[in-house]
Amino acid sequence: MNKIKENILDELLRRKTDPIYSDMVEDLKNKEYSFEDDLDPYFVLTFHTQIGSLYKRGGIAFYGRATNGWDDDYNNGIRSILTHSHSRFFQMIKRITNFIYPENSVENIVWSNICKVAPKQGNPNNTLWRDQENFAVKILNAEMEILQPSITVLITGIEADKRWDSPLFKVFKELELVECYQNEELGIECSVKVYYNKQSEQYFLITGRPDSRGVPREFIDFQTNHISSFIKNKYSEKH
Repeated sequence: MNKIKENILDELLRRKTDPIYSDMVEDLKNKEYSFEDDLDPYFVLTFHTQIGSLYKRGGIAFYGRATNGWDDDYNNGIRSILTHSHSRFFQMIKRITNFIYPENSVENIVWSNICKVAPKQGNPNNTLWRDQENFAVKILNAEMEILQPSITVLITGIEADKRWDSPLFKVFKELELVECYQNEELGIECSVKVYYNKQSEQYFLITGRPDSRGVPREFIDFQTNHISSFIKNKYSEKH
C-alpha cells in the first residue's frame, strides 16, 4: 500500500504547537498524578491533532474529550480511525464523513481532542485538567488559526463536565447559539447545539457522547442525521 502523503498543514501546525507541547510537558513532568485502575498511575499520554491528507482549510474538524489510553500508534495518521469500528464514537464520525465525502472520507477531515494529556485509561482527573487547561486553550487556538475549519463538531457531551468545552469558549468569546436539535424521548444528551462565530464565520456543533453507557442505537442515528444534514446544507450554501 502506498504511503499517504502528509498534509502540509500538519507541518505548519506542528511548528506552531510543538513549543506549546514542550512547555506543557516540562511543566507537568515533575508533578505526580493518581489514577484509579491504572497499573502505572503516573504515566500519561500526549495527543497530536490528526489531519487527513486531503483536508483543506474550510473543511470539517471533529473533537473528542481526551486520548483515553491511545498511544503513539494512534498518532500515525487519520486512518487510525478505521481501526476503531467497534466504537460508537468513531462510527459516528465515519458515518458523517462518509455522507459528506463518499470517497476517502476520513482523509478529508481533522480529528483531535480537547484534552491533550491523559492517563493510560480514562480521562484526566481534576488536577491534571487544571494543570494543562491553559496549554489546551493555546493549542486549540493554534489549531483553529492554522486549520481554519468552517465546521467543528465537538462530541464532548451536552450536560457533562463543562471543562470539556471551556477551551472553546475561551478561544471564541463571542459564540452565539443559533440552533438546537433535541430528541426529548432520548434525553437532553441526545442534542446538537449549534454555535456561530460571526467574526471567523465558523460553526461549532456540540453534542452528546454516543458511547455513553445505556445509550440506545436511536441516539447515534439522531445525532448523525442532524449533523450530516446541517453540514451538507452549509456546504451547499457555499458552493
